[in-house]
Amino acid sequence: MGFAMFCAGMAAIPRMRGPVKSMIFFGRIIEKDADTYVDEFSKMTEKDFLADLTMQIHRNSEIACEKHHWVRKSLFWSFLSAGVWIVAIAMLVKV
Repeated sequence: MGFAMFCAGMAAIPRMRGPVKSMIFFGRIIEKDADTYVDEFSKMTEKDFLADLTMQIHRNSEIACEKHHWVRKSLFWSFLSAGVWIVAIAMLVKV
């Protein structure tokens, strides 16, 4: 059960790595003051914006896959440990 909880925790941990020069990723936006961000964003070309957007989409896909991996492990270990818990509870009830 402990490993299942560890895996669930790994799924819940925020993933803070994003594209380094992104104008979309929240972790990079907060590194600039509002006026600087607005100024730099307004100077982006459509091509730059589309590249930034697609990089963010790709990063979000990586994060989603990693989180689903940990959720799957958590569920596997939870279901595996459920049998042991049922036996333990049954033994307590008989006492």
